[in-house]
Amino acid sequence: IGEALYYLRAATRAATTEDALYPQEIQDFQARIARPQTGVLTPIEKVRVIQYAAVNGSPKAQLVLAVMYSEGVGVPRDYARAYHWYEEAERQGSAEAKYAMSTFFSLGLQGVADQDRAKAVVYQIDGALAGFKPAAYRLQQLLAQVSRPPRPAADRGRPYSERDF
Repeated sequence: IGEALYYLRAATRAATTEDALYPQEIQDFQARIARPQTGVLTPIEKVRVIQYAAVNGSPKAQLVLAVMYSEGVGVPRDYARAYHWYEEAERQGSAEAKYAMSTFFSLGLQGVADQDRAKAVVYQIDGALAGFKPAAYRLQQLLAQVSRPPRPAADRGRPYSERDF
């Protein structure tokens, strides 16, 4: 919440906890959205802070909003909206969003993202290259499944039909 308010220039610094916000910063945001200026954010106002920051281009808020829609936290669960916000965050280079996009394409969600394992792998690679450790771990698992042990030296160069099995 604090980082989103800072992104929206309603706060003078990116507070790491809601308690670290000044009441005047909260009142400033409440005035912007025509709500009573109490200095304390209601649950709907907290959602609005994230939504406004996401719409205004904050990749972190876009990722948070995507997770909120994916999990139904503070908003109704909506995979289409979640996909949209993951996609927006991914366009701005979010490694976590790339990982989430790989999950959407790996599983496939009817009407949202059709199953496309090739796209899923591309997003996994992008997420791993961007430094997101779970993406790198998932990619290692995938590679381990498709890897096969090296051929014995005696079989190298011998036609397939002549090898001992």
